[in-house]
Amino acid sequence: MAQLDNLFPALPPGKYNGFTVYVRNGKAITRRSKNDRGNPSKTLVQSSARLRWNNVQRLWGAFPKEWKPRYQNRSIGSTNYNTFMSLNMHSTPIYLTKTEVKNYASVLVPLVVSHGILKEIAVANDGLGLASDVSVGTLTVDGNTTLGQLSKAIVENNRDYCSGDQLTFVVGKQTMEGDVPRAWFDCYTIEINPLSKQPLADAIGTSDGFEVRNGVLASHVFSGAATWVHSRPAAEGEMSVSTQRLWCENAELISRYTSPEALKRAADTYSKAKTEMLTPNPSEIETASKI
Repeated sequence: MAQLDNLFPALPPGKYNGFTVYVRNGKAITRRSKNDRGNPSKTLVQSSARLRWNNVQRLWGAFPKEWKPRYQNRSIGSTNYNTFMSLNMHSTPIYLTKTEVKNYASVLVPLVVSHGILKEIAVANDGLGLASDVSVGTLTVDGNTTLGQLSKAIVENNRDYCSGDQLTFVVGKQTMEGDVPRAWFDCYTIEINPLSKQPLADAIGTSDGFEVRNGVLASHVFSGAATWVHSRPAAEGEMSVSTQRLWCENAELISRYTSPEALKRAADTYSKAKTEMLTPNPSEIETASKI
C-alpha cells in the first residue's frame, strides 16, 4: 500500500530566523524558537512560509460541501483538511496581499485532490480539451444514451472498475472580479450502474466531463483546472480513491502571484509586529473533512 509521504514532499525542516516549521500528524505547525524574544521574522523566507498558507486555505473552501478532497492512509488524528494543506501548501506558492485575502481571493494551482489505492486516472489535453484514459470502447454518446450504457462500457473496457464505483469530474474555474482573482470548483459524480435506465443527461446535469471522444471519457475544458477521481465505498464509511493531481492551465495568473515581486508585495501589506494569517474554524474543518 502506497505511503503518502513517499509520493509528495513533506514541509521542509523549519528554522526560519526565530521560527521552526514542521509537520505533525499531517498538519503544518510553526513554533517560535527558544532563543527568540517574540519578534516575528522579517525575512522574505519566513514571510513565504506564512503567506503561502492563505491561497491553499481559500481553495479548500472553494470546493462544494458535497465533495471535498479525499485522502486514504492519513496519519492518526489527521483529517482530509490537514492532509490537503500539507500536500498542497508548498507545491505552487501563491502570495496574496492582506487586502486580497480579506476579499477571498484565490488562484487555481495543480492541487493534489485525492490520494488512495485505486489506479490513477491519467489526463491530458488532446487538442480538443481534456481527455482521460478511461476507455469506453465503441460507445458513442447522444441524447438517448443512458447511465447504464455508459456504465457498462466503462466496466467492460476497464478492469479496475465495477458496479457501485463512483466517478467524479472535478473542474475548477478562475475569474477576475475587478483586481481580485477568484476560483471555485464544481464536482459532478455518477455511480456506475450497468442496469440504470436513467438518461445520462439527467445523471450528469450541466457537466461536460462525461463526454466521449476517441473512445475515452473526455471534456471540453481548455483552461482552469480539472481531473476525474475514481472512488469506491470501503469499510466503516470510508472511500477508496485514486491518486489525482489537478491538470491546471492558469499560467498567466500563477506567474503574477508566485514571483519574488509578488512575495515582497504581499509581505509588505502585513504588519511587522504581527503577521495575520487565516484562522480556520475547527468545527467547519472537521465537518467538511468527513464529507
